[in-house]
Amino acid sequence: MQTANLSGSINTLACLLNNEIEAQLMDGILTDRGITHYIKSYHSDAYDGLFQMVEGWGAIHAPKEYHAEIQEILRDVQNANPEEFTGSWD
Repeated sequence: MQTANLSGSINTLACLLNNEIEAQLMDGILTDRGITHYIKSYHSDAYDGLFQMVEGWGAIHAPKEYHAEIQEILRDVQNANPEEFTGSWD
């Protein structure tokens, strides 16, 4: 996942993520579309995942002008049929 050091006004929360699979899908889609972003996991070994239970898996940070697009993509990912993301295993 992209971990670019974004600073200033572009380092803003675009949306929250529910799990690592969602994060990986979003990272791939946003990267393919050329949308500057980074994904931050809320996992902490020191607190044994406590923050993830309370806050969610993590978040996408991006420039504000992409927030609406990112949120729409996330809704599409969350509402998609899982078969859309899987290949043929036959």
